[in-house]
Formats: sequence, structure tokens, C-alpha cells
Amino acid sequence: DDDDIVLEKDTSANLRETLEAFLASMEPGSLGNAFGVLAALKNIEGDELDAYGLVYVAFLEVLRSFHALAPQAAHFERLSIGPAATLAALLSKKQAPLVRQLRAAVEAKPAHVGSTWAYVRQSQPQLWIRRDRDLLDFAGALAAAAGKDAYGGDPLDVAIFFTCCGKLKALQVIAATDRKTNFGRALVRLLEANASKKKGTEVIVKNAHMLLSKRKYLGAAALFLVPEKPMLKECLNVLRRHVPDKGLGLYV
Repeated sequence: DDDDIVLEKDTSANLRETLEAFLASMEPGSLGNAFGVLAALKNIEGDELDAYGLVYVAFLEVLRSFHALAPQAAHFERLSIGPAATLAALLSKKQAPLVRQLRAAVEAKPAHVGSTWAYVRQSQPQLWIRRDRDLLDFAGALAAAAGKDAYGGDPLDVAIFFTCCGKLKALQVIAATDRKTNFGRALVRLLEANASKKKGTEVIVKNAHMLLSKRKYLGAAALFLVPEKPMLKECLNVLRRHVPDKGLGLYV
């Protein structure tokens, strides 16, 4: 009940006071991550965030600490920011600073964070960003960060982050850096095809099926989004059947 009152008041100061009182009443052995949440709250410039936003950002900081402390842990890929924090972000009336916080974290990814997508999937922006424009802008930032992860390597591993938000020119640049596979040069030529023409679309679809036969599932799914009229159903079917990541399908 006290928590409900705090959230209705919509003030970060009252939220901090409530958490402090809550922590003071806990057994020492039960504190765990609660101390991390409180510490994060105390170090956040909260003037532009409402109470719901502060809850989300605090848990985002805790998630970042997990990346720093246990990036190689077996359970690491199964982490998430949690439904309570996601709901708080969804209910926030000031989502713009939340998007900025998450975007900044993605763009300035510390070295200890392995996969950019792992961090984004765990913070679940696709579940709480309400404005299409904000989600599309964030998707562009994620594509750029994922491209840095794949620089000089196989572009098919990250192509879907570009094709789902229409950043095909940027994907061509990343594909041209490929020094490990033959897919980069082929992808550059394919992206230069006129996807607005029937013949161009047929070539793209043919190559998507070729990638399926080679078990390059992420690349195949990405190609289905290249035509002027993206083949979303086909893309999602590939992800559903062959990629054990429901969060990625929902994000796309």
C-alpha cells in the first residue's frame, strides 16, 4: 500500500525514502540486489524522471552490474530486467529520458558487455517504448552498435538489426568490411539490387532460401525484410522455427 501511495505522488524523493525504509526492515541475508537498486537510485539524476522511470533506470543499472560481474556466467543469457521494471517504464509519463538512458548505454557499450543485443533484449525496450518514432530511432542506434560488434566479421550475424529498421545503406558499409567470410561481398551486391522491382525481389528471396539451406538463419530472416514490401511473415517464421530467441522476433 505504501508503494502505491509513493507512485501516485510521482516523486523520486519519496520513492527513495520508501526503499530506504524497506531495506532497513530486511534481514541482512535477504538484501541481495536490493542494495544495488538503492545505490543506483541514489546516483541517478532524477529531476527529469518520474517515479516509474526511476524504478526502470535503477534496475537497468543493476542489469549493467550483472554484465560487469558475470559476463561469462552460464545463466547470463537468460537474465532480464524483469516484468516489474518493464511495467514501470511502460507506465512512465516521461519516456523520452528513459529512451535516452538506454540509447546512451547501447552507444557507449563498456568492454565487459559481450553482445549488444543481449543487453537490449534483457532491457526489453520493445515492450515499453510507446511511440513508433522513438522505437525506430532506438533501432537505428542498436543497428549502429551491432555493426561495430561485427566490424570485419560476418555481417549476416547482425544484418537483421539493419533490415528491420530500413538501414540498408549502413548495412552495405558493414558488409564491405567482411574479412572472414564470402557473405560480405555477396550481401553488398544483393543490397544494390533494385528491391522495388519484381526481379530484384525474386533475387533477394532466392538468396534468402539459399541461406536457409546453409543454416544461416539470421541472415535469411534479415533478407526477407529487404524488399520494398518487407516479407515480415516469412522473416518471423524463420526466427520462430530456427532461432531460440523469442525476444528477437518480438523486437522485429
